[in-house]
Amino acid sequence: MGCNFYGQCGNQRSIARFYNQTVQAFPANVTTPIAINANQVVLDGKAIVPSLNSYRIDKTGLYRVSLDATILGTTAGNVSIEMLLDGTANPCATKTVTLVAEAYTTVHIETDIQFDQVCRCQNNTSHQVSFAIVSNGGAGNVVNVCSSVSKR
Repeated sequence: MGCNFYGQCGNQRSIARFYNQTVQAFPANVTTPIAINANQVVLDGKAIVPSLNSYRIDKTGLYRVSLDATILGTTAGNVSIEMLLDGTANPCATKTVTLVAEAYTTVHIETDIQFDQVCRCQNNTSHQVSFAIVSNGGAGNVVNVCSSVSKR
């Protein structure tokens, strides 16, 4: 069997990019998951499996993860947008912004993650990548979100 036998090669590139323009309200002083995968832009390869609120990473390797969000503030205050890896915030992919009532704020998050092989013969893994808004006084609506994961 060659490396590309039915697309199972751990080195094969994959990409998933989705957007969601459905308004997602978030209250003050609460952590709210962001629904990221409503509309598919591109989905190719075997390494990334999307669900409404996350991406499951199925193959080892180097991945680039990004999120662009537009937020309309309804209550002034701070919010942090976090990328969660298996439910834990990634410090390199957290951005804190100050919302102003009735004003739009844009947020961009981007990072790289390496998932190493457990042994030479095994290139499967299972990790969840998701995003959330953690409010510290601010409230509002996510009005547009575009997210992507690509295997390098």
